[in-house]
Amino acid sequence: MNSALYDATEFTKVKQNVIDRCISDYAKERLENKQPAISYNMVQKRLTETQEALAILNSNQMSHLWV
Repeated sequence: MNSALYDATEFTKVKQNVIDRCISDYAKERLENKQPAISYNMVQKRLTETQEALAILNSNQMSHLWV
């Protein structure tokens, strides 16, 4: 991904925002090494996974984990 596209999408800024919210050092390290997906199919797959995770969180199916 070229620098202009990084700037246009604010990828670095968004990534740092997520890193700042990470609790574990492991998660922070993993995110620091991440690059944006360039394959349309991979982006679609990850978007679907994110939507599924959000649906689980919103359904309270995992509420027992926070008690």
